[in-house]
Amino acid sequence: MKQDEPKIVTTAKYSISEVAEILGVTTATINRWTAKGMIHAGRRRLNGRRFWTGAEILRAWRAQM
Repeated sequence: MKQDEPKIVTTAKYSISEVAEILGVTTATINRWTAKGMIHAGRRRLNGRRFWTGAEILRAWRAQM
């Protein structure tokens, strides 16, 4: 996990690979945290893919620090 708070847009939607890069962890870690409810994902209506908001990323980062 990166030590510096991520500089992201809180209202933006991020893919799993973007979230992993922002937080400095693997996509498997993001999947595990999502399954455990540590970070919450939404679903896109068009294609059903998951996304994470910037606000949720910051919340998860702060909880881990």
